[in-house]
Amino acid sequence: MDKELSREELFLLVWERPSVEIAREIGISDVALAKRCKKLQVPKPPPGYWAKIQAGKQVRKPILKVFSDQLAQQQAKRMKQLEIKRGWLGLSPLQSEIFKKAVFVVSAAGLNIGDLEITQSGARFLDDELAAQLIMVIQHRYMKWLKERSHSDQVTHPSVRSIQSLISKLLPLARAHTLVLEKEAEKHDKGERYPKVIIRLTYEFRQQVANLYRLVNENNLSYVVWDLGLLEHAWIVQHHYHYEDFANATSRLCVSRNSLWVDCRVKRPGWYDDGYEETIKTAEIALDEVAPVELITKQDITLPTVIDLPKLLLSKERIKAFLDAENAYDILSSAVYNHDFSVPDDHLILLEKLQMGNQTDGPLTRAREACRKMQDDMERWELAMECEGEAICGEALGVSLGDTILSEVRGKPVRLKIMRMSTHVSENNALRFYISGKRYRKDGLLGKRDDSIFVSTESYGGD
Repeated sequence: MDKELSREELFLLVWERPSVEIAREIGISDVALAKRCKKLQVPKPPPGYWAKIQAGKQVRKPILKVFSDQLAQQQAKRMKQLEIKRGWLGLSPLQSEIFKKAVFVVSAAGLNIGDLEITQSGARFLDDELAAQLIMVIQHRYMKWLKERSHSDQVTHPSVRSIQSLISKLLPLARAHTLVLEKEAEKHDKGERYPKVIIRLTYEFRQQVANLYRLVNENNLSYVVWDLGLLEHAWIVQHHYHYEDFANATSRLCVSRNSLWVDCRVKRPGWYDDGYEETIKTAEIALDEVAPVELITKQDITLPTVIDLPKLLLSKERIKAFLDAENAYDILSSAVYNHDFSVPDDHLILLEKLQMGNQTDGPLTRAREACRKMQDDMERWELAMECEGEAICGEALGVSLGDTILSEVRGKPVRLKIMRMSTHVSENNALRFYISGKRYRKDGLLGKRDDSIFVSTESYGGD
């Protein structure tokens, strides 16, 4: 019976009765039913939906066509953002062997290797996302593979240099990840929010991190600092701030043997004319999460200037418009969905038609149509707000769907492949950026576990 269900029929079923009952009726498990809904792009009722129905509350249902159109638009946008760039990679025999092992690991994990072709002398059609994934896999497993190859616990220096050369070839082709660092947590902090430092982990930036790492080790230093000047490197580091005094903040990248962090020096207003200078330190993150520093050879690089890349900025006018639209939506949705009166049902409409005739639209029929139109309008408004919230989140953090974001959460690094983004407004008109997606495992592979990262801000409502 379930094989004959169309998308529309399945939609009507899952919004008529709980999934467990439907699955039992058509002879499949509720897990299989959920997979069928996902495959046919059929939205399922959210948690707590049936409890609200039993309590007699009015709960809105999605519009199937609108839901389908939204998914189609998101898919088209995602495919456009994930367009691969064709690349050629020349490989030595050892590099080819390690490269094939890494590709096998990625493919065995169920990840897409795209149009990759491996030839006798190298590989071609290597897309940027796969290149980034292969770097992480090789970083975590190359020593094991070299030992297995030599049948010994000893690894020769030429073999390591060959792997370093392989990483040097992959890095320029790899898709840049994004690092988000928040202020280091302190016991005396009372919820005060500080700017978030956002760093685009480009090939050039990771090369510079590796250079600083080697400088620390060669000179037996505790750590070194590197100026992230606003003029020279504004495209790399951005401060999301809500106090004007952060506009002239000075940032320095600090690299030790094991981790990196950013020191931000800023003048804060005080009782005196000159105010006072405050140093804000971000949380530290392990170097091997940022780049395979031990496999990147020292190389002098020149970072592009801010002129070469646009600076990402969100205007206050756009933020204010989003806040106003969100507040208006909350007011109207409360009026539409939380009303105390009930919408005329089919029995009342039928009774009205019997009394007034089939050709006459009575007050009950007009009331129901008006309610349906308001619900349809609110549904479209909500979808428009979701699209704008996704765009604002992406522009604020400089990321897109399909990107990988790296952050520090409760002292541990979290790396996610972005599947969803949104922007929400809190009660005090603060923006809260929400990013969710698949989490990378400790071995460098993209896992199946979903996780989320939140970036909160203060209110934009002030002048």
